[in-house]
Amino acid sequence: MVKQKIVDAIRRKFEVLEPEFDERSRRIWAASEADSVGYGGIVAVSKATG
Repeated sequence: MVKQKIVDAIRRKFEVLEPEFDERSRRIWAASEADSVGYGGIVAVSKATG
């Protein structure tokens, strides 16, 4: 299970950066965030970004 604190932190970053992203940069950023979280990172990023 992913900690809500991690999801919230990713969501805050995403809300700030989202206006600057195109599709490619959004995917690269999401992959980088998921990798930095480690196990459960993909789920955390998915929950945070919708």
